[in-house]
This record gives sequence, C-alpha cells and structure tokens, in this order.
Amino acid sequence: MTTPYKVSGHGVSRKLGIQYLVWSVDCKRTASLVIVSAEAACSQSFLEYAHVLFSKQKLDRIVLDECHLTITASDYRPCIAGLGWYVRQVRTQTVWLTATLPPVMQEEFIEHNKLVQPRIIRESTNRPNIKYLVSLEGRVWHFDRESGRSSTGILA
Repeated sequence: MTTPYKVSGHGVSRKLGIQYLVWSVDCKRTASLVIVSAEAACSQSFLEYAHVLFSKQKLDRIVLDECHLTITASDYRPCIAGLGWYVRQVRTQTVWLTATLPPVMQEEFIEHNKLVQPRIIRESTNRPNIKYLVSLEGRVWHFDRESGRSSTGILA
C-alpha cells in the first residue's frame, strides 16, 4: 500500500492481524502487506523491489491511498504527481483509493494517472455526524447533511 503520509503499520497489525512491513531503501524482506510512502515509492529502489516481488509471484496488487493527491498536491509534493508513472512500471493490478475526489475532477484524475477503463465505485459515506463548512472571503456556507438545509453567514 502506498500512502502519502508518514508510514506506520501498528494499527494495521493490531486491528487486522496482518503481517506488515514498512518498506525503506535497501529493504529485501517481504510481508503480506508492504506499506511505503509516496516519496519512497517514486524511486528506482522501490521499482526494483516491486519487480522482484512480481517475478516471484508475491505481488497481488498495488493500493494507493489518498490517490487524489496525485493531482491536488502536485504543486508542493512533485513526486506525488508522478506516482502514477511509477506504479505503471509494475505490471500488476492497482487500486486507487480516495474519499474526497470531487466528481468534477474525476476525468482529470483518470487522464493525469493514465488509467485505462478504470472501474469506478462511488458510494455515499452516509455519516450523519459529518457537517460541511465552506469559508470564502469571510463568508461561511454551512450544509447540514441530516436536514439538507444550508445557511450563510459572516465570519467575525
């Protein structure tokens, strides 16, 4: 699994009981789940590691968490913009996960990462405890998912 954040697998092993490995340069070990940061995944060392796993039939898929960052964080994290290129160098199934990619950015995301006929699953999170708050130049727009009502106001 590729993650854009600092990598820690302690919760994974405790909650799911899965053997995991946090990958770093020069790592040769394997595990059921290999977690790697986006910056490390965008390296020749990781490509070589993934190719070895693939050739030994020990790589089922590459999962990219928070994948919307490939188009939304490219200004300040250039390696993430190229993550799709690195992933495509390994001929295995990829799973791109995001909960926050707006539908209006979907085509840009597909084109940027050069995905071919992706199967897209979009599902409601249906969490009534979540509320949206949007602020624009001192004005606030509030949307309550439960009631479906919105309101505006001024930030002081």
